[in-house]
Amino acid sequence: MPADTVTDHWLTAADGIRLRLCEYGEGDRSLLLLPGRTEPAEKYAEVVERLTRHGWVVFVADWRGQGRSGGRPAHNPRIGHAGDFDIHAADLALYLRAVQASNPLSPITLLAHSMGGGITLRYLQTTPTPPAALKKVITLGAMITLPDQGVPRPLVRLAAEVTCLLGRSGHYALGQGDWGAKDRDFPDNGRTSDPARFAREVILLTDHPELQVGGPSWGWVRAALRLSARLMRGFASPVPLHLLQGDLDPYVPLSILRRFQRRVPNSTLTLLPGALHEPLMERDEVQAAAWAVLDPLLRQP
Repeated sequence: MPADTVTDHWLTAADGIRLRLCEYGEGDRSLLLLPGRTEPAEKYAEVVERLTRHGWVVFVADWRGQGRSGGRPAHNPRIGHAGDFDIHAADLALYLRAVQASNPLSPITLLAHSMGGGITLRYLQTTPTPPAALKKVITLGAMITLPDQGVPRPLVRLAAEVTCLLGRSGHYALGQGDWGAKDRDFPDNGRTSDPARFAREVILLTDHPELQVGGPSWGWVRAALRLSARLMRGFASPVPLHLLQGDLDPYVPLSILRRFQRRVPNSTLTLLPGALHEPLMERDEVQAAAWAVLDPLLRQP
């Protein structure tokens, strides 16, 4: 199967939501790639091409409520909504079973970015016995907490809880809106220092508006804050965990990441020089430094 050929697997979650899992390439090693908030599978075409060229079968998940999966809010499909990330963790278990079914003799490496990383950590926290085929987990800029927007965290938590109690969990959080002009603005984007790769994502979402996801809902904010509180309790997992993060990442403070890592045995933390929040979407020299760390981890049995 050529790297530019995709097989879509359509899965049905416990609540009936249809989930899309994309499969690329051929080989005897499986890698499940879990994107971050707003990111469709198509955004990772360059990463997929590199991995399939090195003999990986790559599976990329579209989380519920984004990409081509179901579960978007009916009143506005552009809102990035979540009620409880434990539902996403259950979806991850479904994705893993599908990977095993498609490539049953292959060991599985899980590579998760941002929100996908936070969901993965919650899955490990709530799954004492993961599938034996899952050999390692690598996160990039895992969503362990929310970015500091200059508003005291207790006030954000209170606003989210009250607004959701008032029945507006599926509506945009304060100051948020549909994908638009601000998302096309490269300066100070906080995700990548590469204008060409940033522009490529903008073109993808402009040409395919059905893939667009705007800002988060109040429900998403509440769910993310609850996820953070749960994760910071720590956990033990039999699966080796490698936490990677750009040393210029503005979203997760390094002090919080270090505190989390100390509470998770069988984990390591590595900083990627010069990278913002999306190391694999960075300019060539920064991306090369990230792959210099990632490649040896991927080659480990």
